[in-house]
Amino acid sequence: MTRRYRLTCLAVAVAAGLVAFGSALGVLPRPAGGFGLSPATLAALDLRRAEAAAPGALPAELAGALDTDTRKALFRDTLDPAIRAVNARVRLERALVTLAADARAEGRQPPRGLEARVAAIAARYGVPADDPVRLLVRVDTVPPALITAQAALESGWGRSRLAHEAHALFGERAWRLADGVMPLARKRGAAHVARAFPDITASVAAYVHNLNTHRAYAAFRRHRAEARLDGTLPDPLQLAGGLSAYSELGPRYVAKLRAMIRGVTRDDEMAQSEAPPPSGSGSDATISDQASS
Repeated sequence: MTRRYRLTCLAVAVAAGLVAFGSALGVLPRPAGGFGLSPATLAALDLRRAEAAAPGALPAELAGALDTDTRKALFRDTLDPAIRAVNARVRLERALVTLAADARAEGRQPPRGLEARVAAIAARYGVPADDPVRLLVRVDTVPPALITAQAALESGWGRSRLAHEAHALFGERAWRLADGVMPLARKRGAAHVARAFPDITASVAAYVHNLNTHRAYAAFRRHRAEARLDGTLPDPLQLAGGLSAYSELGPRYVAKLRAMIRGVTRDDEMAQSEAPPPSGSGSDATISDQASS
């Protein structure tokens, strides 16, 4: 047996294993021939890697005395794996929606179990499962620079008590004490608490889902969908313009957020290095018409 033959057998075995993994997830039918991997299977593999690296909590050092550059670097390096894990989950959901939509558009039955998974995704995003165009407006990633900037703005670069006690990075609220932590200062007559999370990845996931579903952020989703339709990656500075409702400060909050984005954005992020999530051949054709959803 030659070395080339052994390497060929190994490559085929690895490819077959990846396909089997995709088939087990119900996102890829077992192929009649060949070992091409669908975007959904690739997204599922990326998700497994990202989730394995996701952190649980902010380092305790962030609550202490650190110089500015060290604090920012530590905060960003801690948050990056959580952001990758959350966006990987959204990319997988988007790939599944697209896979089902493309199958129907071509007159084919979606792969086994896929329709049920898409129905569950649609229910979570509050859009009918039979309207993939509107659904894809919501099922989309958020630029890492925007997530990091807003987390830094809301948590004081990880110094806040709530960021450490409740893994709360984005100032989200809850209305039952059992669901959160009492803020040290809140307005007279206010009934909210700071929403608590099991880990910082869950906090990032809740924030991304909030931007993707709440009616107050329809403009954010419209800007993002228009960028996708143009074949470009969404600009975090532009998307920030759709978040004036996030704070009572309104436009002043947007200005502060944009300044923070410029402060946290790496050179490679300024070049929009994150690959866009997979999209279907026709599912996004009229996406800008539905972006107000």
